[in-house]
Amino acid sequence: MSDKKLCLIIGGSKGTGLVAAKHYLANGWEVVSASRNLPEKPADGIRFLTLKDSSSDSCRKVLNMLGQPVDAVIFSQKFRGAGDSWAGELDTGMTLTKNMIETAADGFFASKASVVIIGSAAQDFYAEEQPVSYHAAKAALAQMAVYYANSLGKKGVRVNGILCGAVKKPENTTYYEDEKMKKIYETISPLGRMCEAEDIAGAAFFLTGSSASYITGHVLKVDGGISTVSHESLVKKIWDIKR
Repeated sequence: MSDKKLCLIIGGSKGTGLVAAKHYLANGWEVVSASRNLPEKPADGIRFLTLKDSSSDSCRKVLNMLGQPVDAVIFSQKFRGAGDSWAGELDTGMTLTKNMIETAADGFFASKASVVIIGSAAQDFYAEEQPVSYHAAKAALAQMAVYYANSLGKKGVRVNGILCGAVKKPENTTYYEDEKMKKIYETISPLGRMCEAEDIAGAAFFLTGSSASYITGHVLKVDGGISTVSHESLVKKIWDIKR
């Protein structure tokens, strides 16, 4: 058993999950990533485990392999399969999150453990490029953070969520580096840039740290303030870019 704190990343084989895994590793944590597919090029220092499916049995097998109580669990999984998107989103998003949290609560959480569920602005807004299943799952995840914050609070487990919009990560850097796209984000965002995966990782790290010891049941917006800008103002800014 390591003396270091342990962070379990669900869906940490790529994207924001992998960036978060590297963030915790760089800050001195033991890091385990559990996902259905292993990365093509595993990152040094991160232990990668296969999570067969969303069942409680599969969750327990992963937790049994950790070798020590888990101090933080970060949910960053995403449905990437073909077929029925409704069943897939609910299984990958809601069912896996529920079963992993409830199984971990059966003796696998360390004292003062934390859970962070990374969600999407689609919980509040219409994302035209995403199906209804995606919207329903993200809205449900936000409410699950509230539910488990209350049901697990007496056990010392804090549960919070993160709401984010478009995030630039290693897999989509080329797309978001397009000059026109960069100009739009620089114009509409109060911070003058788009969200980086490291911004989400940093927010998760804060929520699982001692500085957030009295924060639970909260869904933190990490969107650079874009959600605070009126629709009329956004349209005017974009119109000015195009003229």
